[in-house]
Amino acid sequence: MKRLNYILISLMLITSYSCTKTKVERLGVFDPFEDDDTPKDNFGSVVYFNEQSNDIVLINSATSVTSVIASNISEVYDLSLSYDKSKIAFINAQYDVVIMDTEGNIINEIDEPSSIRAVEWASDNTTLVYLYGNQIKKWGGTYPLPQYIPAVNIGVVNFSLSINGDLAVSFYAQGVYNYYGMTIIKLDGTEIDIQYNSLPTYISYSNQNNRFITVFGNDIGDVRGILTINADNTYSFDNNIFNYYNYASICADIPYRVDYKDSGDANNLYLIKDGENKLLTDFNNPSQYYLFYDWKQ
Repeated sequence: MKRLNYILISLMLITSYSCTKTKVERLGVFDPFEDDDTPKDNFGSVVYFNEQSNDIVLINSATSVTSVIASNISEVYDLSLSYDKSKIAFINAQYDVVIMDTEGNIINEIDEPSSIRAVEWASDNTTLVYLYGNQIKKWGGTYPLPQYIPAVNIGVVNFSLSINGDLAVSFYAQGVYNYYGMTIIKLDGTEIDIQYNSLPTYISYSNQNNRFITVFGNDIGDVRGILTINADNTYSFDNNIFNYYNYASICADIPYRVDYKDSGDANNLYLIKDGENKLLTDFNNPSQYYLFYDWKQ
């Protein structure tokens, strides 16, 4: 499941980064809901950008190890973990994409003439999909993407690709009247169009199926909640999911959810199970305001 992507006006920063394979033990027991003498559940892996230390960090619940994948990263504007948890891709300060394995080795970089604004791995683990201007483009593999051709008055804001290959695109439209919306294009060509009264800045499919989409806007009053797509292509929206500043990576019918929310002093990642939650990160500096992360079960 994907990542948080804010629309930011930022200075172009000169960045350098180095890679480290140092394994950093952090939490020890990764399931805080079980006693030490009982088997731990495996909630998968979470990758996030630590803005305070300028590190990209991977939490692997299967091995109970936290790894610093890359260090000296000045900025991250989007972040994605492959489904097999072997690779990451992130947008750096120059709005280029850096592709690395989870041992910290650089595989490739994608450099377009202007800014790349969102990035996500397809479920084949070889195709990387990214947003460049109004184009949904791909690199590496041959995963079949649904075709999306926006109208001339459309500005694409974000996208998400489900594990099944359905494509969701959020946008704003300008014309006789302005509006915001989302288009979902299924592999069979079926389109579902949804209109909102505020901008859905961030959208993300569940990392398990194509039924649930997290929808999140930046500002108070923006659309926020979980969109459910039914088998007959009807949909429903639950906007009673989050408090202000919260957004979640949902994992459908399994009991875990990874949630990003304001803990009072800074934004942190929480592992949530059956209504209980425990910190995955322990940021206490308010400068950790935007928390970019991705989670795969």
